[in-house]
Amino acid sequence: HLLDPRAGLLEMARVTRPGGLVVVAEPTNVMGPLIGDALAAPGLAVDDLAALFRFQVLCQRGKAEAGEGNDLLGEQLPGLLRAAGLVDVELRLNDRAQPILPPYDSGAARALVEEATDTIARDVWMWPRAQTRRYFVAGGGAPDDFDRLWTALFTERRRVLRAIADGRYVSAGGSLSYIAWGRKAAT
Repeated sequence: HLLDPRAGLLEMARVTRPGGLVVVAEPTNVMGPLIGDALAAPGLAVDDLAALFRFQVLCQRGKAEAGEGNDLLGEQLPGLLRAAGLVDVELRLNDRAQPILPPYDSGAARALVEEATDTIARDVWMWPRAQTRRYFVAGGGAPDDFDRLWTALFTERRRVLRAIADGRYVSAGGSLSYIAWGRKAAT
């Protein structure tokens, strides 16, 4: 989430003692917004799911193209650590499930319901609508497609809220993130 992650990693490597370890954690944001809801939606058509996934990727790429950060950085960590001069680079995928089940009384479930309700009311997805449109177009999306995809996204999000209100929503929840490290050469 740094505007210049390469510079950040170079500085981390610079201040690390010889033989020391630089450890970083970064989510993989490719699937996050879809994995808990859209993939679990039994009635969602494959073409609709593919369109939402495409929307997600175009927006993520557009954010990077706009120079406002790269939310798809996790997949690049090994190369970035090596480019910072680190050796013995390793990477692990950290998966953490947080099941969301009725009666939605766990902390994770309460947070999901609160966030979904709030962001839908404010017309915010990962970013506000105007910012999302800017990212979508910068990522290569056709401006004329944005409103249709935004509507489809919020239709799906409202479906999830209705299922929660009815006590029918179930999700494995969770997220994927990378834990990566590299060692500063001893000499």
